[in-house]
Amino acid sequence: MMKTYTGRIVFVCFVALIIFAAAGCQPKVDDEPVILCPGKVSIEEAVAAIKAQQTRSLPVQGRGKCRVSWIEDNKTKDYDLQVDLRFCPPDRLYLNGTYLSKEYLRAGTNAEEFWLRMKEMEIYQWGKWEDAQACPSHQLMNPANLLDALGQVKIDESYKLSNEGAYDVFTLTDEVGLKVKRVYVYCCDYTVRKIEYYGGDGLVSVSIDLDDYTTVDEDSRTKVPGRISIVNIESGSMKIDVTLNKGVKVFKNPKDALFDRDKCTTRGIENVYKLNSDCRFEKQE
Repeated sequence: MMKTYTGRIVFVCFVALIIFAAAGCQPKVDDEPVILCPGKVSIEEAVAAIKAQQTRSLPVQGRGKCRVSWIEDNKTKDYDLQVDLRFCPPDRLYLNGTYLSKEYLRAGTNAEEFWLRMKEMEIYQWGKWEDAQACPSHQLMNPANLLDALGQVKIDESYKLSNEGAYDVFTLTDEVGLKVKRVYVYCCDYTVRKIEYYGGDGLVSVSIDLDDYTTVDEDSRTKVPGRISIVNIESGSMKIDVTLNKGVKVFKNPKDALFDRDKCTTRGIENVYKLNSDCRFEKQE
């Protein structure tokens, strides 16, 4: 049964871990912090504070697991992947995942490309970030959401700033005023705690919560969330919980080969797909 869901689920774990590595800062809106601090007074001040954090982030590495659960035949099913990652802000990531002690996936990103190889399924997906721009933001497997997370969440002056208790809330709307995305930032340390993506009906389609942070470098204040939870409402409440709790530290002396797609070859892979400009993975001959 696992193979039926692998293409979608494993890519979701990939998304989750990229957000993990890139977050540089973030826990959970549901568990609201006790301390209240004043928010920013303008969108310009808020954007400047977020960008300042992004520029401080150092390369990180760590290990953990990705648990995926879903409903099938009115029963909850789940499985775990053991994961090992390396991340160099703003856009270089290496991820290796194992299932039952076997290498199950290898994935990565750099400034131009992203890729995902699943040996057990003989599937290889890759694409250019420029083509990912065509993907609707509410799609769970949307590679553009990875761009959103790499180098921390991208927020600019096109967002509207409001305050809800302990959080500054950034809301992006479309031309008719429907919500596209909301980002919740804890006012005391200005770390992102929750990201919501909205569908065409104006309702939340995908929700991401982050929690349990570790400071890996005091001087730069680089932080890594120890837990991330993704809920995909559109796919029948599929849930992905990622725990990063082993060997979390600054990644020293990163090797360029880790972030080179050519080093993650398609050798032995029957099904190779490339993302096109219409946000579709096309099989390559």
